[in-house]
Amino acid sequence: MLANMLKYGNNNLILLDATFGTNHMKMPLYTGLVMDAFGNGLPAFMILCQGVSEEDITTWLTALLKKLRRELHDWMCSSVMLDDAIAEINAIKAVFGPYGVRVSSASGMSRGHG
Repeated sequence: MLANMLKYGNNNLILLDATFGTNHMKMPLYTGLVMDAFGNGLPAFMILCQGVSEEDITTWLTALLKKLRRELHDWMCSSVMLDDAIAEINAIKAVFGPYGVRVSSASGMSRGHG
């Protein structure tokens, strides 16, 4: 999955969603998808997270960005699409904000961060 993130997520859109109640530990499962050249969604990452707070999300997003940058030093997505969870929006702003990544939510609102 990391190869998909490196190849198709660099300078491109990432789709992010959390699923609840999928495991016996009651931990949210965050899934990231990227789009290939044909518009097909490809799995990019799956992360079990201890919680859904801004701090929890910021922690794993930061670790993911560091891992990607060990492979491709200037890796950066152009935008992230997600539902309207404010903790996720704030975490993306905290991790990717200095790079001008746009956040688009399911409610149709679009926020530029930078």
